[in-house]
Amino acid sequence: MLPKNQTMGKLRKLQLVYCFIGLSLIMGIGNAHGKDDKSDFKGSAELMPIHACELLTKAEVEAIIGGTVEEPRQTFKESPKQKFWMSTCDYYSTAKSQRAGILVKNSQSSDPAKAFEAHTASLEKALGDKYDMQAIDGIGARAAWDGSVKQLTVFEGPRMFIVTTGRPGEDEGAALETAKKIAIKVLSKLPR
Repeated sequence: MLPKNQTMGKLRKLQLVYCFIGLSLIMGIGNAHGKDDKSDFKGSAELMPIHACELLTKAEVEAIIGGTVEEPRQTFKESPKQKFWMSTCDYYSTAKSQRAGILVKNSQSSDPAKAFEAHTASLEKALGDKYDMQAIDGIGARAAWDGSVKQLTVFEGPRMFIVTTGRPGEDEGAALETAKKIAIKVLSKLPR
């Protein structure tokens, strides 16, 4: 168990990351250069929204974590005017005190490398230039892991999704392996 001041520090960082991601998703932030040119953007008019729980079912989560989960909490937001949509699906296992979920949205670019760079630059701008995610090979077109909040961000085509997973005291490596398994399931169902 972490000392109280380290636990509070991790909680604050987690809150900052989620707050920033939520704001950036709602406002459509992601263009690191601040340009309004959306010629590379695949918005909801061209890219049909996806409901996250269609990409990750209760049965799949239970098979991955090896235990039962409650019915998912789902959200869906869309702004056709801003060419933006996002959906979340969150699961929780009371027996294992484990969470697992995904957030899926359209990217700011149909090029995963550009979308990844813009996303990373936005996080660094908001959270400081010392913020760093570990690149993960073999998952989607681009992927990165933030072990401090147990979050895997994946870019594939004109979409991005974020996998969150973990339980108290779980080793970061084990959390990453669970996140990778979830990401592979999501990728297998993501429309091409």
